Amino acid sequence: MTAGVSDQSREDIDREGWADVPSYRRYALRPRAWRTTGDGQTLFLTSGITVENREGGTAPGAVLPDGSAFPEALETHRFDSGLVDRWALNDTVTSQSALSVTSIRLDRSFGTQRVYSSQSTSFAEQTLSGKERGHDWVLGTAVEQDVLTTAQPGVDYRYETPGLFAQDESSPLPWLRLAGSARVDANSRYGTFLSPRASALLHDPRGAWSLRASVGAGYAAPSPFIEDVDATGLGAVLPLHGLHAERGATSALDARWTDEGWDLNASVFESSIQDPIQVANPSAPLFELANARGPRRAPGAEVLVHRVAGPLQILGSFSYIHATQAAPSGLREAVPLVPRESAEIGAIWENARRGRIGIEWGYVGRQSLEFDPYRSISEPYVQLNLLGELHLKAVSIYFNAIDLTNVRQTRFEPLVRTSPGPGGNPISEVWAPLAGRTVNVGIKWPGRGY
Repeated sequence: MTAGVSDQSREDIDREGWADVPSYRRYALRPRAWRTTGDGQTLFLTSGITVENREGGTAPGAVLPDGSAFPEALETHRFDSGLVDRWALNDTVTSQSALSVTSIRLDRSFGTQRVYSSQSTSFAEQTLSGKERGHDWVLGTAVEQDVLTTAQPGVDYRYETPGLFAQDESSPLPWLRLAGSARVDANSRYGTFLSPRASALLHDPRGAWSLRASVGAGYAAPSPFIEDVDATGLGAVLPLHGLHAERGATSALDARWTDEGWDLNASVFESSIQDPIQVANPSAPLFELANARGPRRAPGAEVLVHRVAGPLQILGSFSYIHATQAAPSGLREAVPLVPRESAEIGAIWENARRGRIGIEWGYVGRQSLEFDPYRSISEPYVQLNLLGELHLKAVSIYFNAIDLTNVRQTRFEPLVRTSPGPGGNPISEVWAPLAGRTVNVGIKWPGRGY
């Protein structure tokens, strides 16, 4: 038996006129099968069918400021299937074959736009792996096909990408482990790309501390599925032309120390994307996608702390990310919807006989906003969550209280715009929670479910 209460009242929804918590129905079927033989061979098969229906937009009887209703709906049909076959060729060498097929069909309505699309991905991989003279190595080949079909002119694509890759790990010294890999992909439309990666791990053989340095690079073929388009659908995208692949690079330095219940982790990192795809003219009603004039960079740092003291666990984290990109004018600007600072502190007390109780405090800093008509910088906010479970002999009572501080974006500004934004979007950018305070309480009886 469960009960739930949300602080977003009917009055709030009617005042905004927007069903920001849409109706949702989901049906899924996922059979699986596996087989293991005595000679070291394992075979795993899986497949799945998922049907989802979401409906949102203006609430019943409500209209936008221009007097019109705005329907929004998404019907998703997904099919996926996969196979993994693994067998030992001898005591040191193992062969593995993998095959997967995924097909997603979407019927999306967004205001007056209704767009059908179909995206399919097929993937096959064959690898050999083994251990020899202190080296853990992998050699492999793969081929991938990615196809997007839609009625929207000039947005379809079809990529076939065969690839070769190799990886090796070794420990030349008891306190040092080295790893390196390289992959070559030949995209049918954009050419050949090399993606290398290397790392070095220095560690205490007793496990008290470790220090890892890593660098890597990769690429991504152009796709219309960027964050701005995800909010409105493919119906708002102009024909794609003149795009070229994005190239990414990352580097990181990670440190860890553990001792007597303490687990401390600290990271300093930087990532960059050359020629990132973005909206060329944010003020235009439809999205014209283009490669940016400069790279998108995201240097930052993160600290994680975990403390265990008997039945009590305390967790804390803080992250700082200074993400910037090239504006259409060529100047640098903050990447939208990426908080500069964020932090979390949580504690949980657990007892196998009595139950558990936990509390979590979270902070999200200011974010740059690109398409918000009311502000260019968001407000910082704090959330407080509480959870608990109490055991009373054979009965368990549990509760979850989410967002006790009742943070909602509509407390800072209206959700509905006075006029449609880019892509015909009638609501402003979502940068804070929408549902507000939510409390769920339940009772569990053994053998009777919830």
